[in-house]
Amino acid sequence: MAQNPIVRAMLLAERVYTDVATGQHVIAGTFNEYTADTFPTEFAHRASVFMSVTEFDGKMPITLRFVDLQTNEVLHEAAPLVVESADRLLGCEMTWELPPFDIPHPGLYVFEAYVEEESIGSVRLIAHQRSSEA
Repeated sequence: MAQNPIVRAMLLAERVYTDVATGQHVIAGTFNEYTADTFPTEFAHRASVFMSVTEFDGKMPITLRFVDLQTNEVLHEAAPLVVESADRLLGCEMTWELPPFDIPHPGLYVFEAYVEEESIGSVRLIAHQRSSEA
């Protein structure tokens, strides 16, 4: 049985660029909070989830889920990204470009990465309602 990868980094960012010359990822505008005037709301800003994994070899499909931690409901599931490594000591990096998604209420949410049904990593998003005093 293949060993699931170990997550070295998982970030929520406004932009993730890949440098054409070097192949390196440039991560800009990391965040973990979102403020809206009213709820439910749609998060329609450009955003990505970046992840770096290591300690596996072969091909591995990794799925990303957006989960409401108040209800444990999966609100969105992205198509799996298949990563491949020929050397378990080297890292593999991937980026999910996020489509617009609904945020039903203020509270705590999480983007979770899965291999089959095992969670291997996550990054949280805290949704706040803008104060009427602002």
